[in-house]
Amino acid sequence: MKKVCRIENTVVYLYQQNSKTMTNLKTKLGLRKNIYQFSNRDAAFRWANNCIKLHVVMLGDNENFWVACFADAQKLSKMGYEIAK
Repeated sequence: MKKVCRIENTVVYLYQQNSKTMTNLKTKLGLRKNIYQFSNRDAAFRWANNCIKLHVVMLGDNENFWVACFADAQKLSKMGYEIAK
């Protein structure tokens, strides 16, 4: 199930835990929390900055940006994913 959020004329898809793609990725990589996937870099950084706990923007697959909690970002970094700047 997709949840659509509009941020400054940009459509961003937030994949919830019941989304097959992100749930499969979460279990396959052994992550603790949900990963949020964005098609726009600025939207990903805005989302990460507005989270209560520390979140990191990563360069995900298919030219998407992933926002993950700090612990999961460290795991993804060890697996070869890069932190977005």
